Amino acid sequence: MRLYGCIGLRGCAAGFRVMAKRIFAGLVFVACLQASAPVHAGVVVGSCTGQPAGTSCTDTDGIQCTFAQCNGAGICDQNVPAPAGVFCTDTSPGNCFAARCDGAGSCDQNSLILLSGSACTDTDGNACTEARCDSAGTGNCDQNARNLCGECAGEPLGTPCTDTDGNTCTIARCDALGNCNQNALNQPFREPCNTGSPECPDGICDGGSTCLAFSNSASCLDTDGNDCTRAGCLPDGHCDQNAIFLDGEPCPDTDNNACTRALCDDAGNCDQNANILSFGELCNTGSTECPDGICDGVSTCLAFSNSASCLDTDGNDCTRASCRPDGHCDQNANFLDGEPCPDTDGNACTIARCDGAGNCDQNAQDTCECAGQSAGTPCTDRDGNECTTATCDGSGDCNQNGVIRGGESCTDTDGNACTIARCDASGNCDQNAEVVCGECTGQPAGASCTDTDGNECTAATCDGAGNCDQNGIDRLGERCTDTDGNACTIATCKTGGFCSQSIDKAPAGTPCGPLGNECYSDVCDGNGQCGVFRIGEPCTDTDDNPCTIATCNPTFHGCAQDIEKAPAGTPCGPLGNECYSDVCNDLGECGVVRLGERCTDTDGNACTIATCKTGGFCSQSIDKAPAGTPCGPLGNECISDVCDGSGECGVVRVGARCTDTDGNACTRATCTPDAFCSQSRSSAPAGTPCGPVGNECISGVCDGLGQCDDTIQVGEPCTDTDGSECTIAGCDSTGTCDQRDQCNAIPPEITCPQDARVTCGSATDPSATGVATATDDCDPSPDIDHSDNVVPTNDPANPIQEVIERTWTATDDCSNHDDCVQNITVLKRVFSLDIKPGSCPNALDPQAHGVLPLSLLGTASFDVRTVNVNSLVLSRADGVGGTVKPTSSSLQDTGTPFGGQLCGCHTRTGDGIKDLSLKFDNTAVTRTLKLDSVASGKSVILVLSGTLSDGCEFVASDCMVRTAVRGK
Repeated sequence: MRLYGCIGLRGCAAGFRVMAKRIFAGLVFVACLQASAPVHAGVVVGSCTGQPAGTSCTDTDGIQCTFAQCNGAGICDQNVPAPAGVFCTDTSPGNCFAARCDGAGSCDQNSLILLSGSACTDTDGNACTEARCDSAGTGNCDQNARNLCGECAGEPLGTPCTDTDGNTCTIARCDALGNCNQNALNQPFREPCNTGSPECPDGICDGGSTCLAFSNSASCLDTDGNDCTRAGCLPDGHCDQNAIFLDGEPCPDTDNNACTRALCDDAGNCDQNANILSFGELCNTGSTECPDGICDGVSTCLAFSNSASCLDTDGNDCTRASCRPDGHCDQNANFLDGEPCPDTDGNACTIARCDGAGNCDQNAQDTCECAGQSAGTPCTDRDGNECTTATCDGSGDCNQNGVIRGGESCTDTDGNACTIARCDASGNCDQNAEVVCGECTGQPAGASCTDTDGNECTAATCDGAGNCDQNGIDRLGERCTDTDGNACTIATCKTGGFCSQSIDKAPAGTPCGPLGNECYSDVCDGNGQCGVFRIGEPCTDTDDNPCTIATCNPTFHGCAQDIEKAPAGTPCGPLGNECYSDVCNDLGECGVVRLGERCTDTDGNACTIATCKTGGFCSQSIDKAPAGTPCGPLGNECISDVCDGSGECGVVRVGARCTDTDGNACTRATCTPDAFCSQSRSSAPAGTPCGPVGNECISGVCDGLGQCDDTIQVGEPCTDTDGSECTIAGCDSTGTCDQRDQCNAIPPEITCPQDARVTCGSATDPSATGVATATDDCDPSPDIDHSDNVVPTNDPANPIQEVIERTWTATDDCSNHDDCVQNITVLKRVFSLDIKPGSCPNALDPQAHGVLPLSLLGTASFDVRTVNVNSLVLSRADGVGGTVKPTSSSLQDTGTPFGGQLCGCHTRTGDGIKDLSLKFDNTAVTRTLKLDSVASGKSVILVLSGTLSDGCEFVASDCMVRTAVRGK
């Protein structure tokens, strides 16, 4: 027999009967008992005599959690425990627990926690609240579970209510119990919100209930003083001072090393030696003595070795100061030898000179001892050199090296008993001048020894027996002393050790001579003879005819004067005839007639031209000056002072204007055919100004018939005399010149602010990009206004989002205006893109299928969740092909930004910051972007572009390198 319990109004299953029912908080709890025996008025029929164990029998103890059952021994056991979970009488019906049998025969009052919201006893006496079992499932009776009086009392579920929790990413709505649930709804992902952080207040909702701060370095203050890091907001609203490492950016150079430049490294440190200047670049050593220098290309600034670069302070006139590479000023860098220095010994007979060791030798020159003495007279020897004797030089000086004691003995200081010291020809003591021991003693055959036979074609060597063989080596073929005076033969050593003077010939072209004949080159002919004839080359010209050329002629064995002619046009003369050019003709004669060219005009007639004619004479009148050539003056204004083309001067100016003497502005004086100036022959055109002289406002006009019709020119400009630039003078109705008739028409002069470049999201209003200024002659404060024309680029790969053409206008009080245009370039945001994260380089295989993975890399200052995924397209930076959209996207940590050059790369993957992982169809990318046209081994730049949640556009770039075609 089995029991079970359930909740609801269904009753018991087939084969079971209802044993008990309980109602708690409006719910019906049913206990079911297996119907294994007939039932009658709740009592099992029959006794336990002869009944098997488990047969139901009459329950007489009234205990709910036990039942009666035959035990197989004929006894009705009243204490068989009811199964756990069977409902029993609840003695505390107002609480949040239901009573059930515990399976051990007892009724557990706390066996079942009622459902959240079930009614329970309200004990707080507050009419505005209703008690319900709590939502936490703890079995407590929440006295304030249902609100009967607040703004949500009686309102439908979901009705908006007052949001009081300060969380901008949650929305308050009324719940089913009349309470205002502060977290009923969450704002959508990327909805702008306020984090509540004073450091990083701006953020976006995460789609749950949290406001994540924008990862934007501009949104929080950088306070750590580190020039190599930028502060950026963390999602929790904290301002991370080390959010961005500025790898490669300049930073304060503090090491005082002019040959290094400080740059930020990728760890946020200012590397003082990041950039080393090239060898030879100018630098400052930092030394006050020798500041000027050049970099050594390693890291050190080396001072210029220049005596002018540091100050000589040691007072020694026999040394010069010079900079050392370490910047120190070396006072003894240069020793002056023989230079005059201060004479301090008071000896008038000696002159002081620097000795080359930095000392001032007071006795360098004796001016008295040898005064009047002849050359060679002994004088005081002061140099301490035993190989020289001092003698007077004949000019009053004592030459310390006057006599060189060559060959004489001198002090032997080398301690070698086998050598004798003697003075050599230079005045030095040669310690090895004479060898007194056998030099070949103990020496092997072939060892060099002293050559004493004077034969330069043999060399002396030891013979192995202790003797020096003078003919030990025959110097066959080597040069020897040339004694025949023939430069075209070479003296060489021949077999037998003799010096041959003429067997070997000097190469052709070897210098020799001079021969004294200019037609022979002073070089050897290769056959041992000196001289090579210079056929046809120029030689000394002696005939004084510049139209012939003297050349070396083999027929004359010398210089021929007139066989060769000078080229036509060669300068010659002068001939003294202006009709002859002072140049040669092609016959070797001087002078070429300047036929038809101008010559000196002597007839005084400007209407004829003097020209050279055949025979070289100057004709004065044959050629006529062109008509219109200036001549005269003739003194008649009705005759033009020009030639008539037939050699005569003067052309009548028929009908031309001439001097008007009748004072009538309405008639015109013109020239007649007889060269007379007629005053009234023609009339001035109608409208020609005339009338009273002296008043520009009463100037009439001619009627076209020679008469003047006077009128007042009301409103016409007249002479402005008041000095004001802001008014224009005009004639009034009385004929007076009104000085303040009207404003001027001069516009203000406007100056636009400089063109600007800003990144999208930055301010573009005039307070950020500048305001135009204007000046005006009349209005001290012209009005300044502007209008904008926004020109988008509409190119996904272009880093420029749009250009704002801002037209500034300045207007003065007279409504005169001037314009200028300021261009404000708005740049797209730039982020990092990694094609094939973890791969370096990014291989481009046009035959590849499947997907191409890309990651838009998130950073501490860029949250990839702000990207509008539907806006993303991939294109080429060079504009080839179209655009491709991704096939899928997800948030993953896949890559780390690379801080180097664009096409550089690394194999690092995740950095702990979420990236936007994108997949593209490889075939579509290759086809649309025409990647199969990229040459093998060449790079192509791909650009991912799109928009952010704030409306800004962005670009991110990376490179791919074309791999070799498969199978080739």
